[in-house]
Amino acid sequence: MKKILLCFIFILTLLISGCQSKMIEVVVKEKPVTVETLKTTTNPVELTYMGYVEPAEIKKYAFLAGGTIDRVEVGVGDEIIAGQILAVLNSDKQTIASDSSYQQKRAALQELEKAKEAYNYYGELLSDTKALVEVGAGSKQQLEDIQFRYDIAGRELSQAQANYNQASLQTQYSEDTVEDTVLVSDMDGLVLEVFNKSGELVSAGYPVVLVRGHDTIVKVGLTSRDVKKLKIGDSVEVLSGSETFTGSIGQIDMMPDEVSRTYAIEIDVNKGSSLLLGEVVTVVLASEKQEGIWIYMSHILNDGRDYVYVVENDRAMRRDITLLSLYKDKVLVEGLSSGETLVVGGTNTLSDGYKVHIVGEEDE
Repeated sequence: MKKILLCFIFILTLLISGCQSKMIEVVVKEKPVTVETLKTTTNPVELTYMGYVEPAEIKKYAFLAGGTIDRVEVGVGDEIIAGQILAVLNSDKQTIASDSSYQQKRAALQELEKAKEAYNYYGELLSDTKALVEVGAGSKQQLEDIQFRYDIAGRELSQAQANYNQASLQTQYSEDTVEDTVLVSDMDGLVLEVFNKSGELVSAGYPVVLVRGHDTIVKVGLTSRDVKKLKIGDSVEVLSGSETFTGSIGQIDMMPDEVSRTYAIEIDVNKGSSLLLGEVVTVVLASEKQEGIWIYMSHILNDGRDYVYVVENDRAMRRDITLLSLYKDKVLVEGLSSGETLVVGGTNTLSDGYKVHIVGEEDE
């Protein structure tokens, strides 16, 4: 009797276990996902290069005439403004030369005025004599003599005018030289270098102070293939650490560098940037546009290969893709088609072939 009872309990247990197993196999859970219907779109293709920061303008200030430096008004690292005095030259010699040239100009002016009076006098006399000869009251010899004197007066007037012009130029030069004994900045900026001290002798045209402007540019060397894709005025992003600055292409060299064979471009960075001179930065340039399937980088999964999930017959199917081009946070991919349903949310619980339930759809 006990054996029969034990057999009955054992068989009942097996039956119950079998029923539970069947119920578990029948229940299939659907994974909730959000999706996006893929469309063909067009975006620029980004080109990424390394560049370095330079001042937009560097100017060397020099005296037009040589002499002894009386004083230097600025030092390395000083902030300066337009109209500020940088250095002063001893002006004793220039002042003497200016006074001398002024006296020469006055003398030349007096000679010019005398020559004009003589020329005008003989011109009137010649006119009167011609009138007398015509009525028989004057001799032909007298007319020829006055004509000769008039011609000489004309040549003397021309010479006097030339002497006066030369004296005027010399006086102007001397005055400019005196004014040039004071070296003045014509821009706001920062003093990079001072080459001389007070009391030192400096030659004409030799730099005394080196100044850079506040504006900065970024220089980049591009390949011949990429430089053809850009034009002056194109917008650019400059990345420095965690900061992003905007700018535009201001210049494109048409001749390549002799060593690197790259084409230099200059990027004008917006005023107020905190970029440091000599700093190496990342430059992102947008070139020609490409049409295709662009998806957000955040939607791409990777297990050694790049892939995504698409919905087919209510199931999540793995699709391997190839990344082609980048634009900001989007990627142009190969392996997807317009009209397909891309899983964009809930992918962390999916595996290939899982049944899914669409709970929402995002717009592109």
